[in-house]
Amino acid sequence: MKDIINISNQLQPKQALIIYEKGDTAQWDSQPYYIEHHNINLDEQGKSILSQGKPLQKETIKELGKAIIDQEKSKTYLKSKQLFSENLLYFHQEEKKYTLIWYQSPSRQKMYFTKGLGIPTGKASVPTIVYVVKNNNLQIFTTKTKSKPTEKTKLYKAPFHNTGVNGNVCLGQGKKPTIEGKYIEELMKAWENVFWYTKFSEIHGTPINGDINELWRELINTNKEFPKGYLLPSNTKLNQLL
Repeated sequence: MKDIINISNQLQPKQALIIYEKGDTAQWDSQPYYIEHHNINLDEQGKSILSQGKPLQKETIKELGKAIIDQEKSKTYLKSKQLFSENLLYFHQEEKKYTLIWYQSPSRQKMYFTKGLGIPTGKASVPTIVYVVKNNNLQIFTTKTKSKPTEKTKLYKAPFHNTGVNGNVCLGQGKKPTIEGKYIEELMKAWENVFWYTKFSEIHGTPINGDINELWRELINTNKEFPKGYLLPSNTKLNQLL
């Protein structure tokens, strides 16, 4: 409330809209509302005075409504902080629905596991990851190359718990990011965070060529590179995700 008071002390009102609603004695049959526009002037003592009202034209009302709607839409339309995000592969948006595909080069990630798996929390090397967000759902794939994926790059199943053979990720209680007020780069990071901060718990299908629990027991808290021989080919191609 203090901030609002400070702002009002710095700003001067210039115009006012007064909306009249149709009453029982009103004779209007088609228009239930009447809107007047008033200029606000200052008298000699600096007090605001409401000038005589004038009808607000329909075109002005339409423009005012359009400006409000456009302002709201701007909160849900994603923008990029830079001309091209280096790791962005594809982006498309219609209203609040969007498809976002990006990749992450081989890295070391902190991973969390449920106690029943017998795998300690810690950091481990992971291969190149392709993230796909579509219809507010996350899919994860991997590649064997370190370079930026193209349409011809072969995709492999994600070697993680909670991830199905088609790449769909079960985030459990993880809260999916919203797009309001975010840049594309911030949204990508938010999805990465919700994936890596969610505890790995369940095995869906056959994610790797071997025992996934044993694999991560061997890799966690070591400097070993991820052994690409464990990766299994995916039936999904990158151009199918576009």
